[in-house]
Amino acid sequence: MTSDAPRWTTVSDSPHDHEREALAWLRGRLPDREPYHVWTNFEFTTHNGQMYEVDALAITDNGLHLIEFKAYSGQIDGDGGTWSWKDKTGKFRQIDNPRQLANRKAK
Repeated sequence: MTSDAPRWTTVSDSPHDHEREALAWLRGRLPDREPYHVWTNFEFTTHNGQMYEVDALAITDNGLHLIEFKAYSGQIDGDGGTWSWKDKTGKFRQIDNPRQLANRKAK
């Protein structure tokens, strides 16, 4: 899909290099035809006032997809709840599995 395709809507520009690169990668791999449509970098508020940001929402020929981009380098291990991340310097961190938040956003 080209950058000026009417099926690609950038709601707001990402301030993050890794997100801009990932969005360009995604755009280059999607066809510019129905049913494909993408909206990027938008926020919404839930019924209880929580604000969520979505990197991309895509309608494709096999469904609706909420897409989150992450830019962790190093080694990641974990389970459905927590990831253990060892960065390039050898420092370990524990982070919540981002799938949990993506699942809440989708619901």
